[in-house]
Amino acid sequence: LMEDLMHVLESMDGGSELALKLSKYVTGTFGKLFNHETNVDLNNRLTVFSIRDIEDSLKTSAMYNVLNYIWTKVRSQKKKRLLVIDEAWIMMQQNVSANFLYQLIKRARKYGLGV
Repeated sequence: LMEDLMHVLESMDGGSELALKLSKYVTGTFGKLFNHETNVDLNNRLTVFSIRDIEDSLKTSAMYNVLNYIWTKVRSQKKKRLLVIDEAWIMMQQNVSANFLYQLIKRARKYGLGV
């Protein structure tokens, strides 16, 4: 959990500043989203990630995290897959996430991924 990381950082020399920055993701505004274990089996033939009910300020980071997970999974086992990114315009609004999406699409075919 992110809370565990925050506690480790608090106990380290020089880690208190980073722990303070993480606190909003543990107990603050974003705690409900980032400080929980997943209860979803992600090894199904079809998995749908929905960010519909997430606050607008979190949608870009949520989509980025989902795509990062998917990209890691794709690279770990090469096989034919299809990735549909509905509402990709959300990621295109931020330079960092737009670049990530661009790089993913650019390299996808090498790993058997159709986007």
